[in-house]
Amino acid sequence: MESPKEVNIHHNKIEKPHIIIVEGNDESVFFNRLTKTLQLEVQITSIDGKTNFKKELASLVLRSEFNIVTHMAIILDSDKEEKAAFDSICQNLANRGLPAPTAVGEIAENDGKRIGIYLMPGAGNQGALEELLLDCISNTHPLDCIAPYWQCLESLAGEEQIKLPKNRMKFKLRTLLAAMEEDTRSIGQAMDKGYIDVNHPNLDPLRTFLRKLFAP
Repeated sequence: MESPKEVNIHHNKIEKPHIIIVEGNDESVFFNRLTKTLQLEVQITSIDGKTNFKKELASLVLRSEFNIVTHMAIILDSDKEEKAAFDSICQNLANRGLPAPTAVGEIAENDGKRIGIYLMPGAGNQGALEELLLDCISNTHPLDCIAPYWQCLESLAGEEQIKLPKNRMKFKLRTLLAAMEEDTRSIGQAMDKGYIDVNHPNLDPLRTFLRKLFAP
């Protein structure tokens, strides 16, 4: 069976009143599948990186079709500092006259718009989508083999024979998926094949947030 084609929907016309703003294509693919399991009718919009949020939010608000938006989730990575990421998002919302929640995972409502913010991997932890997905892998036994592999790469980098991958968690996740029985080259394929467990309890806080914001 052919895997669904993964499409970056950045800058697509707004067609639904419920939207989720995410960082990139991996996030678009992940939330497309997750929201379908929750039977939520939403549109996923990628901003091609968290540093583009200010610019892309300004562009989004100025679109004529933004008037149809009633519910909006902003789901980005916390990276190294959740509070700084949250405060920056709230400031940008306020600058555009949009309601800003008082805390991560909460909902703000004003002038016909409900807006929520969620920072991954969640629970106040540092990191990104990859950390969350690593905790949802159905078979983690190959992880024992990845640490020696990384140590070997570090040794080669120390001898200036290679440069280490910039994102260690993304490397770890991709390497783990490559060790699965069937060829798995994307997060979407991994979810479709059950290697990433979309029903894993570690996704419960995220599911709760999405239901609270979007469910009728």
